[in-house]
Amino acid sequence: MCADGWHGELADRLVKEGAELLVQVSANPEVWSDGTRRGWQSSLFTQVERLGVYGVVCMGVGSLFELPFQGQSQIIAPRQPGAPRGRRPCVLRETRSVTEEEVISLRLEFPAPRQQCSDDSSMP
Repeated sequence: MCADGWHGELADRLVKEGAELLVQVSANPEVWSDGTRRGWQSSLFTQVERLGVYGVVCMGVGSLFELPFQGQSQIIAPRQPGAPRGRRPCVLRETRSVTEEEVISLRLEFPAPRQQCSDDSSMP
């Protein structure tokens, strides 16, 4: 669900049918910059916050036929109601590199509790 991350219809249907975790498998064929990051924040991040479920963004990195793919994989959770709004949901785990493969993992509690995030845990 790459491009579907920007459109809530599929996420709405999945959650209505019982999904408690949304996964966006993606590949970004451009250099990862602050502007690129902000663009990705309007994808699955929006659905996680709106629907109150966990999200995992799995970004493909490396190159394919000399086309570079960069990005950061994240495990994210919705914020608590009334919490100061950041630019995106709580980032529970995030890869450090935008160009190298990394594995991140986390044991999650279901259903997803809304998180109390400091500004540091919701990286800009």
